[in-house]
Amino acid sequence: MPCCDQHSMPEACQLNTAIGAVRYSAKIRNQYAHANWVEREDRLCFIDFEAGAKTHVGDIMLSLRAIDTPLLRKQEAYLSYAFDWLFFLQQEHQVRSGKLERNSCGVPKILDQPPLYAQ
Repeated sequence: MPCCDQHSMPEACQLNTAIGAVRYSAKIRNQYAHANWVEREDRLCFIDFEAGAKTHVGDIMLSLRAIDTPLLRKQEAYLSYAFDWLFFLQQEHQVRSGKLERNSCGVPKILDQPPLYAQ
């Protein structure tokens, strides 16, 4: 969540926003990388092993999570948003270190985190 409006965003807020976007993107990626896929009631679902793997004692509880095309598109857009932040910060660093005259990227427009799965 941004700490101020995007047009007057201080550097620390830009970095925190970028880090948050990258971390959430990793969460999206990891849930799919560690999943098994099934179809239930004409919906594509995955078995979420991520949360179960973090269980320290007792039985492992697995969750069946549904996804759909609109959700996948929102998640893909969010991953691109995280990349945009990284590219912006890379260019900003190059400007500050004298390697570039100006940052050709604008500060990415704030994008809300999509859900991890359909409700």
